[in-house]
Amino acid sequence: MLTQPSHHRLPLTCYAQKWWSSGAGDPRCKIYITMGKSDKNNPSPYKQQSVVLVPADTPGITIHRMLGVFGYDDAPHGHGHISFKNVRVPLDHIVLGEGRGFEIIQGRLGPGRIHHAMRSIGAVSLSFSPLIETFANLFFPTGRESSRALRRPPQ
Repeated sequence: MLTQPSHHRLPLTCYAQKWWSSGAGDPRCKIYITMGKSDKNNPSPYKQQSVVLVPADTPGITIHRMLGVFGYDDAPHGHGHISFKNVRVPLDHIVLGEGRGFEIIQGRLGPGRIHHAMRSIGAVSLSFSPLIETFANLFFPTGRESSRALRRPPQ
């Protein structure tokens, strides 16, 4: 997303393609949370982005299509491909001020990373349980409990 710097005191102008926009097609979605480069001249790369709240009914927003995830189609509630072309929003739609986007998004992504990691660990655990049972039955066919056999080598 490209925006005009706020020191011009003009509305922000957004030009962007946003993929995997959660809930983009849901009729209840009234606002898009977007992050874009607002000050490319800031010496700190962490202070160049801003988070902007864009009302969903703003002229210039196009929802191109809803995207499938792992073969599942969640339309209209899933993820969408959206474009912003000459979308104008007031300066007061910047969250916490210009240049704080990286800070905001990192704070928001932390809990999500933990959530997805725990889901992955759970999925791996579920998929490994039958594998371990099969392995145990192949190598320890004597009828002993497979989990005990895997914990201690046979004597």
